[in-house]
Amino acid sequence: GNAEIPHPAERAIVNLNVSSSGPNKTAVSDEVITAAKHLESLLRDLGEASEEASNPSPLSHWSKKSLTSSSHIPYNRDGEARPRKYSSKIQFDIRFKDFKALGAFGTKASALPHVEVQNIEWMLTPATEKFFRSQLRKDAARDAIEKAKDYCEATGCWNLRPVELNE
Repeated sequence: GNAEIPHPAERAIVNLNVSSSGPNKTAVSDEVITAAKHLESLLRDLGEASEEASNPSPLSHWSKKSLTSSSHIPYNRDGEARPRKYSSKIQFDIRFKDFKALGAFGTKASALPHVEVQNIEWMLTPATEKFFRSQLRKDAARDAIEKAKDYCEATGCWNLRPVELNE
């Protein structure tokens, strides 16, 4: 069975990529590192990240991955090799508990060169998920029973009993 209980999001996970590419390996890496430092400065300005509701910081957590670099040789339509192209990237995972701060941060971050928002995932806190879990299971079981009754009625079967419970 299925069940849903609508509830507004309490957290947002923002995934940002800081990336650049070009013919100069050092310049590409420097562009990414510089933009990443600007992002870190914006995050530090928001305060120390904490999951605690009493903490005034709008962040519950943030992290960044190490700089990754790669290169490849592109080819033109005639199959001739073009100059080597270098790429560098740093990924950020930022968890917000204050959505107004998320909006302000997103505006500033997206204005930085080489910064791109990959996605935003909206979610509940673990405590809220736990609070709703039991009710969702009960609602899903009721939905499954209603579906089974519908199938039985359509096929002329009136002896409905559970045979298997699968989550």
